[in-house]
Amino acid sequence: MILDTISFLLITYISLCSFIGFGILTSSILFKENITKNIFNNFFLGLVFIFPLSMLYYIVIGNHELINICILLIGFLIFLKKSNFNDIKFILFVTVLFFIGLLISKSHEDFSVYHFQHIVELSDGNLKFGLSNLDTRYFYSSIFSHVQTLFRFYYFEYNLINIPSYIIFLSLIGYLFKEIERNNNNFINTFFLILIIFKFKRFSEFGYDYIGQFILIYLFLEFIYKKKLKSLILEAKLILIFTISVMIKVTNIYFLPFLIVKFFFKKKFLDILKILKTKMLFIPLLILIFTFTMNSFLKTGCLNYLFKDTCISSDKYSWVFEYNQIEFSKKLSKNWSRGFYHQTKNKYEEEVYNKNFKWLNNWINGHFLIKIFPFILLLIFILLILRFFIFKKKPLIKSKDKLCLLASSISILIWLINFPQYRFGFTSIIIFIFLIFELFVNIPEKFEKKRLMSVLLIGIVFFNLSNLSRISSEVKREDVYNYSNFPWFAKPVAYFKKEVSHNYKYLRSKKGENFWRTCFNAHLICVNHDDPVDIKKNNRLLYISKN
Repeated sequence: MILDTISFLLITYISLCSFIGFGILTSSILFKENITKNIFNNFFLGLVFIFPLSMLYYIVIGNHELINICILLIGFLIFLKKSNFNDIKFILFVTVLFFIGLLISKSHEDFSVYHFQHIVELSDGNLKFGLSNLDTRYFYSSIFSHVQTLFRFYYFEYNLINIPSYIIFLSLIGYLFKEIERNNNNFINTFFLILIIFKFKRFSEFGYDYIGQFILIYLFLEFIYKKKLKSLILEAKLILIFTISVMIKVTNIYFLPFLIVKFFFKKKFLDILKILKTKMLFIPLLILIFTFTMNSFLKTGCLNYLFKDTCISSDKYSWVFEYNQIEFSKKLSKNWSRGFYHQTKNKYEEEVYNKNFKWLNNWINGHFLIKIFPFILLLIFILLILRFFIFKKKPLIKSKDKLCLLASSISILIWLINFPQYRFGFTSIIIFIFLIFELFVNIPEKFEKKRLMSVLLIGIVFFNLSNLSRISSEVKREDVYNYSNFPWFAKPVAYFKKEVSHNYKYLRSKKGENFWRTCFNAHLICVNHDDPVDIKKNNRLLYISKN
């Protein structure tokens, strides 16, 4: 247990450094840069390299424990060669300080329903066509799963697959610490740092929604808030990393108004074309689009599963996913996010409920007042503490960035109309509340250092004690999520029956006694429905059809 925990910590640290190393490599290749004022900028840029690499790896090779280790070590060696000792120490400090948050027994519900098994299906060495025919939810499962497959190692098996998600969280914290240390936009960076430490301490909630939102927070702080994009390099980085956030979760497209305001309101049209045509942006952006396209095509037979016209014929290729299931999932997602299935008063039919904003009143009572309004109160409380307890020194600065406020308003409107759930849009909510506060309250440049350190210390202690209490509770649990496998997440027993198609053995999920129906932790390819399937294998190519 102790050795496993120490190994877990060390691999988390090496992984964070490795992604930063790939960011340094990307910066060197694309932008001819080797130095950044904040080492964590390289982490987010490293995602631009890791995403297409993981997809290319899946298509060409498959997945192998030894190759996975080599990939991680290559990035780590680049980091060690290019980084200074202070950065090496500071990254270790951040990793150790917040490591306890990664130790979980029970993750969010979707993890055991389909997230985990989606990663497993991508890691068995086979290149699968029609993966969504195993489980409908695979068609919209995040492409970030390919990155997680790189963390299947000898001995540890799949126990480390949460590391890539968590190091995004760690990198945002590290970035904020560094920005405050550099005395850069102290008020807003301190606000986000305190908020993240106090509010987002439960990794079990994260999923792919949260990590995508964390990247949006980084984009706003690094490229948009009070920043003038003075070079093509900064503009290219903003577009590429935003593309990554959308690839992680397509709902992050709601953040697009910030980019539109940044480019179209402050630049001439010809300048925008110049940005898009530059090689440092055009080629990597094309690679990222190709990565998304291949992920969509292999799972569904559509170049972009959001548009039916991009799908190839299911008559010619039996493995192509039935598009009516995609349409049904879109409708289900919209109804769920608007609270259709949780109506308390009027039981409207679906068409009536979604017409003329009839859903809004039910959504306000069932979601906004319960989930979002308390969050807004927390934001206001933190802002007041900062302004009147920590940031008291003059000079005072009044913000006049009305364009950012406009972008935030449009962004929230897009979110509200299409997918009004807290976890899909909390970044714009935070930004909107902050900009409104800043509009009416003068913001001091300097802070009371001792008071800031006291609040941060309280936050760090709160973060660790809260997670320690959670771990203690999980150890005492008596259900399937008892923390008996510390420090690894629980793997409850699921139930399957064996079936055969063209001499190819696979499993089909079935309902168990103490656990819902799922393919969780299946040791063979697993079908998570009752429809007949047809599986044909040609070397490492697997064609999966639903009959």
